[in-house]
Amino acid sequence: MLSLYIISPRPLRTSRLYHDALDGRQLAEEANRLKSHFLSMVSHELRTPLSLIVGLSDMALREQPKPPGPVMRDIQQISTSAQHLARLIGDVLDMASSEAGQLRILREPLDLVEVMQVTAKIGEQMAHEKGLEWLCDLSVPSPWVLGDRTRLRQVVLNLVSNAVKFTPQGQVRLTLSVSTQEAIIAVSDTGIGVSPDEQNSIFQEFHRSERTI
Repeated sequence: MLSLYIISPRPLRTSRLYHDALDGRQLAEEANRLKSHFLSMVSHELRTPLSLIVGLSDMALREQPKPPGPVMRDIQQISTSAQHLARLIGDVLDMASSEAGQLRILREPLDLVEVMQVTAKIGEQMAHEKGLEWLCDLSVPSPWVLGDRTRLRQVVLNLVSNAVKFTPQGQVRLTLSVSTQEAIIAVSDTGIGVSPDEQNSIFQEFHRSERTI
């Protein structure tokens, strides 16, 4: 009598899935390595011309006699923006070299008004270039906070940049208010705003509102 054996394809399918998962993991690791290498290479390449911009603008600021007032303001703006960009590029290098892919957040004593004055100057220039009114109120007694200077400027500058970008006409406002327990930095504008149904998701990574100009 002949015996009939039925071979289940499940072990074969499981083995194939396992090898596919290994291949996928290897591809992901290789893509991550290439991304880190690319970030590191580009950041190093950007540092050279940026260092030249910072150095030349600082030399111009120290020149005697001083350039005319409007020229001085432009050079100060170039120097301030270039130094901020240099710190951001340094963060990209830190992220590229970190296996966790996380930035180091500093906790150091900061004069909050002094920190925000740099962002206010950049925001004013951006608003005026678009024909918007720029309102800035940093006149409160300056509070001292623990934080990361570069991260604070980066977050507020992103908010100001979006406010200018999505405001076709009107004004953009940057304010600082202080109470006994907290300091609040607020950015407001007369632009299209954020609909209530999107307010819970606008801070998600890579989220973009469908309400664009």
